[in-house]
Amino acid sequence: MTVDERLDPQQRCPAPARRVGGYGLLLGAVGVGAVGRASTLNTALQTRLLGWVRARGLAVYLLVFQGGQALAAPV
Repeated sequence: MTVDERLDPQQRCPAPARRVGGYGLLLGAVGVGAVGRASTLNTALQTRLLGWVRARGLAVYLLVFQGGQALAAPV
């Protein structure tokens, strides 16, 4: 008889598998927050930058934003 056979049926599932639902909800909430933050920053830049510098300002913003994601991805 293995250890899993001696355990209660609810205890047979490994601990990380029981927490997947909670992690999924947390991941969804963080994703919604990240999209909201990016949308808010983009809107703020488009409304506050002057017309003659708007395109360059958004280009710098996107460069820094996407470069930061690329550098942070391995972490």
